[in-house]
Amino acid sequence: MDSLFDVQNLEQSLQDRIREYSDRYRAYGLRTNPFPLGGNYPDTYLLYTYFDAARMAQIRDFLISTFVREEFDGMVVLGEYGSGKSHVLNYVQDVVNTDPFFAKEALCFLIQNPSVVPEDILVSMLRAAKFSVIGEMIFQVVQRELVKKYAGRIPEFLSDFTNFGVTGGLVPDYVPQAFQHVFSLSHYQFMALFRQQGVKLSHRKLQDFAQEALAGDLNVRSETLPSDLAGLIATDDTFQAWESFLTSRLLSPRRSLGTEYYLEAFLQLFRASGTRHIYLLVDELEDLRTQRVNKKQATEYLATLRRMIQHNYRMFSFVLACTRDAWNDLKGLYPAIEDRFPIALDLASSALDIKAIVGHYLGQVRVDDGSPAQEWQPFTEEAVDEVIRRRGLVLRHVLTEMRSLLDAAADQQIPPPIGVAFVQMNLAQTLRDGA
Repeated sequence: MDSLFDVQNLEQSLQDRIREYSDRYRAYGLRTNPFPLGGNYPDTYLLYTYFDAARMAQIRDFLISTFVREEFDGMVVLGEYGSGKSHVLNYVQDVVNTDPFFAKEALCFLIQNPSVVPEDILVSMLRAAKFSVIGEMIFQVVQRELVKKYAGRIPEFLSDFTNFGVTGGLVPDYVPQAFQHVFSLSHYQFMALFRQQGVKLSHRKLQDFAQEALAGDLNVRSETLPSDLAGLIATDDTFQAWESFLTSRLLSPRRSLGTEYYLEAFLQLFRASGTRHIYLLVDELEDLRTQRVNKKQATEYLATLRRMIQHNYRMFSFVLACTRDAWNDLKGLYPAIEDRFPIALDLASSALDIKAIVGHYLGQVRVDDGSPAQEWQPFTEEAVDEVIRRRGLVLRHVLTEMRSLLDAAADQQIPPPIGVAFVQMNLAQTLRDGA
């Protein structure tokens, strides 16, 4: 049975199909079809397309400078639909999160298509961080105060915060083995320990203690904010507490504090946990271009962005990806934004750029048989030019079309080189089918 679902012959079937798939391109001097399906870019995209030394240096210098000097800076990634803006943001995120240079002292949050609600930037950042991270940072502050007060006196801690061993108002004089290292546990382990041991933890007392600890540790201009944060870690249902916090404290029209107060508190928590710098990657401010929002709402969004930049500029940096038209609109609403984003990474904006990318893709899978190869083999240069002319300056569309044309040539067993006439005939059919 020749099927991918035949488990016994699965491995051999896969190998046969891979060999068959590769052999179909051998006649064109290629190991495989190099162009990504749907125009989506492979992991190594940046290494072999248009990211030349100058563009790579822009990214590298931006990340090194902002991290080492701990100062705000902004980089804007400009490009039309399908030019690879989102891929650049994913690349930056991967570098920050995995490169040993940052030594886990930098955080990177990617926000997709944010709305123009002023609080959305902060809420999106917190949701990207997840409560497991935020909760641990809050708990670390409380944990330090618990150690200061109860180090070496765990029975007293148990008496103050739980129902363990309290008899006639007397403090127990021994500590069960399970609680020997209670102050070295993570927040999740701390809360789980009491459930597992059948010991009732007083959430009210923990919240009161946490509120006092946070009020003393965080330099915030609010009495209610420490209470809000303390409530997040003094409950077993952390997911519900987190969602309630986001909706009632940050998104509710009846909220009592402005976004900047919470932003300031969370940035202090990040720094206390060892974070030196935060990179906020914002992808596609499309709402500013689709007219789903009015000018007033767009201005409010930019006002929030401006407050975040000016109020906490040393703690984090922005990488903003948008089209050139959207960037021009932003500059019209907030002229000073260009000064805040001095580094502009301009993606494939000309036919020559896109043509070079096509050549790079072909070069990556070309069979090295010792014979001289032309840059556009198995296509003629005129054929590549024709694809770009017909499909426009949208990189994703061009790459998708190049893949389809190569497959069509293999199916029809068209001998190389693949010329303009074949492109015109097959592109006409593709455009008719699409219509």
